Amino acid sequence: MRHDPLFLIWSVNSPLPEDARKLQQWLPGEITPDVTLLDEVHAFPDGRETRSFSSYRLGDYFASIRMLPMTSESSTSFRLLFHRRPDAGRFWKDLMARLLQRIRNEAARTTTTLEYQGDEEPEVAATGQ
Repeated sequence: MRHDPLFLIWSVNSPLPEDARKLQQWLPGEITPDVTLLDEVHAFPDGRETRSFSSYRLGDYFASIRMLPMTSESSTSFRLLFHRRPDAGRFWKDLMARLLQRIRNEAARTTTTLEYQGDEEPEVAATGQ
């Protein structure tokens, strides 16, 4: 039986302060529960390409997605806390990965690093630090 963590924290690091500011201004509108991401599936039955689309609402998979400051006074980094819903379907990982990829695409030299995963809400999330 699989056990997926309820909480994941990713650090988001941009080498340029202006990229970090841009992401911090852009991101809040991209992580609300009502945001819907489309998934395009290509299939080739009988050698003919078919495409289908499915939409996935973030709020159906995550109780919340929040931006948190880094513990240091870094102006080029912040954290992103994903709180997975206990009843989330398997697609939650794909949604998280796509959101992280969109962040990296928005500011080209940005990196994302997994900092925490577990079932207990990390203290940094409770204190906002």
